[in-house]
Amino acid sequence: MSRASESRPEFGRSEYGLVAAGPVARSLVGRMHSRGSAIGPVAAVSLRVASRIANSLGAGFAVRSLDELESARGILFYSPAEHVPVLLQLLAAANISWTGKFLIICEADIAPAVLDCFRSRGAAVATIRRLGSINTAMVESDATALPAARRLALDAGLRTFEIPSGGGELFAAAVTLCGAGLTPLIDRAAMLFRLAGLRDIDAARLAARMVNQTANEYAHSGKQSWAWHVRPPDPERIAAALAAVPPEHQALLRTLVLAGFLDSGKHSGIAAKLKSLLEKHAAMAASAK
Repeated sequence: MSRASESRPEFGRSEYGLVAAGPVARSLVGRMHSRGSAIGPVAAVSLRVASRIANSLGAGFAVRSLDELESARGILFYSPAEHVPVLLQLLAAANISWTGKFLIICEADIAPAVLDCFRSRGAAVATIRRLGSINTAMVESDATALPAARRLALDAGLRTFEIPSGGGELFAAAVTLCGAGLTPLIDRAAMLFRLAGLRDIDAARLAARMVNQTANEYAHSGKQSWAWHVRPPDPERIAAALAAVPPEHQALLRTLVLAGFLDSGKHSGIAAKLKSLLEKHAAMAASAK
């Protein structure tokens, strides 16, 4: 048996038990500076997998059954999506007294209803998700589990944004908008730069640079960084520019441009005129088909 599997404590209680699958050493669990002293029993779908995980972390000791996680004060859960259902079934079936324990979900996407099942058995639950490549994480937590989740994230070198349980889906929607939702918009801007005559590489770089500039200005000034916050645009000019956009992209851009007026609550007369002009251009384009 491996050294990590043999180095099993004879007394006392570990801070964390770990149930896991996949490349745990590359997760936030693997980033924990104190993992060698904090992690005790390590469980997985088999003793062999558990031993491999303990060895990769250089921490903890492999156990045959998830029942042995009972000895820990709290339990960490990490798994790639494809292994989550099996591990959750094993964890739910384990002979663990959850009252007074915390369950911290580390970078795994688990439905709130599933986590509520552990809460109903007495567990305090927290979820930690790293945000892309930046050293920042979102912590969604029950009040009782928050201190442990905060310590874990700090131990992993992460700055945290903390939200109460129930806010995770809205937070995830915002992350999606800032990531997967924003990429198509940047790509459309790059496409328009290319159509205007820029080389592909220059179009992509300019689009990214301008979006980054806008994001930095928003971080500094909020809604007041909106380009037309003080001085409204010429609606005729904006309508003409949007009319030049390929038809399949016009609807999205119209919505985004008008959203700025709605969100700021400014220049309502200009917004109404612009909306009328955009509708007129759309009607003319439709009749020309």
